[in-house]
Amino acid sequence: MSWTIERIEQVFLGYMEEHGHAIIEGHSVRSPTDDVLFTTAGMHPLVPYLHGDEAHPAGKRLTDVQRCVRTTDIDEVGDDTHLTVFEMLGNWSIGDYFKETSIPQSFGLLTGEFGIDPHSLYVTVFAGDDEVPADDEAPIIWERTFREAGVDPTGRINPLGADDNWWSNGPVGLCGPDTEIFVHVGDNEAPAFADIPEFVEIWNNVFMSYDRAEDGSLTVLDQRNVDTGMGLERLAMFLNDHTSVWETDELALLLSEVASALAVDQSSLDEDGIRSLRIVTDHLRAGLAIAAAGIYPSASRQGYVLRKLIRRAVRHAELLRGTDENLADVLIECTQRVSSVMGQRWPDVAPGEGGAAARETIEKETRKFSRTLRRGVDHLTQEAEQGTVFDGDLAFTLADTLGYPVELSAEEATRIGMSIVPGWEKRYLELREEQRARSRS
Repeated sequence: MSWTIERIEQVFLGYMEEHGHAIIEGHSVRSPTDDVLFTTAGMHPLVPYLHGDEAHPAGKRLTDVQRCVRTTDIDEVGDDTHLTVFEMLGNWSIGDYFKETSIPQSFGLLTGEFGIDPHSLYVTVFAGDDEVPADDEAPIIWERTFREAGVDPTGRINPLGADDNWWSNGPVGLCGPDTEIFVHVGDNEAPAFADIPEFVEIWNNVFMSYDRAEDGSLTVLDQRNVDTGMGLERLAMFLNDHTSVWETDELALLLSEVASALAVDQSSLDEDGIRSLRIVTDHLRAGLAIAAAGIYPSASRQGYVLRKLIRRAVRHAELLRGTDENLADVLIECTQRVSSVMGQRWPDVAPGEGGAAARETIEKETRKFSRTLRRGVDHLTQEAEQGTVFDGDLAFTLADTLGYPVELSAEEATRIGMSIVPGWEKRYLELREEQRARSRS
């Protein structure tokens, strides 16, 4: 039986519930605080409880599936592993159990419920630094856990420094040492852990017991917490022996539906075409999740990210189709199909009234930008044919006179082989600020 996204989710939550965790509803992708744009980890909505400021109404043991957005990887989307929106399986102990329960609990889920061979598991632990001593407890617990499973722990427990085994919620805030669990996917059992592609990180258990202040100092929390996170799509890829997250059941179905709406044959696409199809699919999926959080396209913060995603989806859809004829209508059909697939698990993007607001947000921006797209692309192509280089002045002209966004013009210039002037962004920002100064005066 294949490991579908829905089955993995059910097994994870069911296991955690059996171990005393209350299943809570995941927060929207809109960050509950102003220090980050989006929810980037499952613990973000739980910060007040992990801090000890208040008690969570569901208790001290919690579990959920949280949608997360990470904007730093947007330009990597289209490869085998990066997604703008991904889902995080998480469980928490808020001042309840600690390492002695968390480690064997995680081991039991991976080996007992997901059927991962315990001989393929390796872990890293915190080796200590100038501020915090080495975690001597986790290695002892791991050694005992491996031995009880009939596995020799020799070479499986690797101490690493803060760059690898210290987790923090940004420059300030909650933090602590962690233990990361890896699966060896090579042909033969490895003698010891190594930082090579054959070792795939699958889960992270954070022993959240510190708080970092603005001045960089660390304070020990009054309560010790456990915060774990495991990527749902990455886990599905591993459990099914796939080489790409796009081969997992839900994402593969999304690709098929979007390709059908675009009238393109996946089997005939080259590498660039596959990347464009993945970008369209990912960005519409992410766009719906962001719009469902009540965010609208704009020129700043969360709205800027949403606008960029929609515009990139429009551009890559045109590249796939080779024409801008009926482009907006086609993208809207793509959006509706993504809504139908994701709506089976995400009610706020579902067909009908539940996801109507999110779809309407995507539709309005799609229609608006599809009218602008062709003018910008044609102008940039003409400049390239004349041997013009891409610099800050050209980027500003495209944005100011044609409304063609700077992030897309730079990407398009690279795609068609224009020479890119280093540091063009600085010149573009100077021209934009000069224009704003003239407007203010």
